[in-house]
Amino acid sequence: MRIGTHIIPKYRLQSLIDDTKKIYEQFNGRESEPEYIAHTLGHQPKSGSFVQKLADMRSYGLIDRRGKISVSELGKKITYGTESEKTEALDKILRNIPLWGIFLDKFGVNIKEETFWVDLAQITGVERLEAQTKANEVRKAYLEDVRYYKPVEKAQELPEPKNPIPEPLDKSENKMIDHPERVEASVEDKVRPESIEEIKFGDIRIWIPKQNAKAVIMAKKLLELYEEGITKDAPTAS
Repeated sequence: MRIGTHIIPKYRLQSLIDDTKKIYEQFNGRESEPEYIAHTLGHQPKSGSFVQKLADMRSYGLIDRRGKISVSELGKKITYGTESEKTEALDKILRNIPLWGIFLDKFGVNIKEETFWVDLAQITGVERLEAQTKANEVRKAYLEDVRYYKPVEKAQELPEPKNPIPEPLDKSENKMIDHPERVEASVEDKVRPESIEEIKFGDIRIWIPKQNAKAVIMAKKLLELYEEGITKDAPTAS
């Protein structure tokens, strides 16, 4: 069926997935001639129903588009993939039908029948009469195809960890201090966070955030200031 510039496959997705599974099992992923595929699916090689079925399977991306017929990677994943692979494959398969991709983003798996024709007319650009005439058929085809659809969970991007080493500021005046404060504390008394890397040299222990070049530069500056402070405080020879 066609509505505007959009073509909707005649065969529903679940039946095509079942046929894809038959082809995959029969030929073990190898490509084959159309007549052998036709007999596997119970069709005559030159029948209109078989030609239409192949066209629909290509539209969904279940079989490769060129040369002899073979099951595509999406077809393999949707039939014999892990649960996560099947979920991702189904999302891609549905979106291979451009109109279905629009519906997924706009409606999800629920479409209100009463006002659907209005949205259909706006999306496809057809006249209201055509939208009202075809709305029910389009809606049923879509809902049939997405009945097993589950949204793909996208991994959330974690924010970059903040530098746990505070800037050497004088809180009272909000200015850089002359020298870092000396703190007498035992390293063993503190628990090192997993995000902190410890540099050891004899009795010297330095904690720096892992893979943080800015923190390394800051540590070098603090050590220089610390050294300068020790030098100033050291007693002079008489």
